[in-house]
Amino acid sequence: MISAFRFLYTAEVELDLESVFFIHYAADKYAIEELADECKYFLERNLHADNVCTIIEYGSRYHMDALVNKCMKLVKKDTEKVFASDDFMSLSQKGLECIIEAECSVDPECLYRACKRWASAKVEQRREKITPEKLREILGDTIKKIHFNEMTYSSFVDTVVVDNILTGNEVQMYLLSIRETQRNKVDCLQTEILNNG
Repeated sequence: MISAFRFLYTAEVELDLESVFFIHYAADKYAIEELADECKYFLERNLHADNVCTIIEYGSRYHMDALVNKCMKLVKKDTEKVFASDDFMSLSQKGLECIIEAECSVDPECLYRACKRWASAKVEQRREKITPEKLREILGDTIKKIHFNEMTYSSFVDTVVVDNILTGNEVQMYLLSIRETQRNKVDCLQTEILNNG
């Protein structure tokens, strides 16, 4: 709060990753646009795989669409680092959904494994035994937002089906969707070969 008022008198502010969120909150609350912009620029310049999830959550809460888009580009570029970070494990359900729903083309198998790891951590925080039922309880309908139909049949069966997190009806629905997606790819390839041949 003091930093926000100091900015009003000096037009200077010292930001770090621990204070920037509080300072931005104060700037937003008291409509100090220049300071809010300084905070946004600071976050953009200090965006890393180990803090991107926190910034996504904060940016989403304050409708910082440009910042969230930059975050999603980083998620796409450094997917494995982001998903392996402690920051990813601290995501809220809404933050996880934000990443899943983003148009950043994250590999669905990698995304599924990350979601499973995230849910496992949440179950452990509750000091409960990790079971497929508990994982599904934590993930809820969020898991349905993963584009399973973009996986190969063997990848889906070997990675997802064996975990028993999805219901039997969901497995059947996704298998049919995968078959249809692969059939369409084959049809397109055959058409392309015929047109070029």
